[in-house]
Amino acid sequence: MDPKHLLKYSLFDNFSENEVKKFIEKIKNKSYKENEIGDSIMLLLKGTVSITKALTIKINEIEKREKEFIKLNDSQYPFFGEISIFNDNKRTATIKAETECEIGILYNKDLIKICKNDHEIGYKIMTNISKKLIEDLLITNNQVLKLTTAFSLILDKH
Repeated sequence: MDPKHLLKYSLFDNFSENEVKKFIEKIKNKSYKENEIGDSIMLLLKGTVSITKALTIKINEIEKREKEFIKLNDSQYPFFGEISIFNDNKRTATIKAETECEIGILYNKDLIKICKNDHEIGYKIMTNISKKLIEDLLITNNQVLKLTTAFSLILDKH
């Protein structure tokens, strides 16, 4: 795996080639099944994926929940799965390959070990993960505002 390629991912913003090389030997390739427990950050190295997540609470087993769809391709240098580091290995979305994909896997245990062994690298990567989590939180806040606005408009009509 080419360190210059990995530097294009926001996960590795402000990293030098030497710093990112510490992660290369830890990044593995793996295929996943739906609803699998998460224990890693994944980098989309090649291909296109769709991401879905529920927008409503599941009330019963039969009910279909609304889902949000996002398509990502390798030219965007996306990474996902970062919530599993802080959330007891639970996934909050479903990733589905739309084309043949190559995924780089950075297991949480390896990430934490690198961070413990090199605090400067640990600070950088945790800052980059935090930035992504904040971006996603702002998107979620906007979705909540849209849903509550729609709900209040419905209530105003009755």
